[in-house]
Amino acid sequence: MNIISQHFITGYLDLHLKGDAEKAAFFDLTPVATDGVWSVDEEGVETAEHSYWEGFPNRTAAGLRFETKAAGE
Repeated sequence: MNIISQHFITGYLDLHLKGDAEKAAFFDLTPVATDGVWSVDEEGVETAEHSYWEGFPNRTAAGLRFETKAAGE
């Protein structure tokens, strides 16, 4: 779990402290990881159907959920 925490903490700090807008993709996730689709072409480039969690290799996010709350909740 430490590595998963580090993944999201690093993404959060890069996004909000460094202003790296590309890291927003780490938080635009399918809520249940196994509902995401792993879809890459022969060269390993993600296709339009790809919706698996950003930064996680195929099947490595199995069992994880991503939950958020709106401000004030």
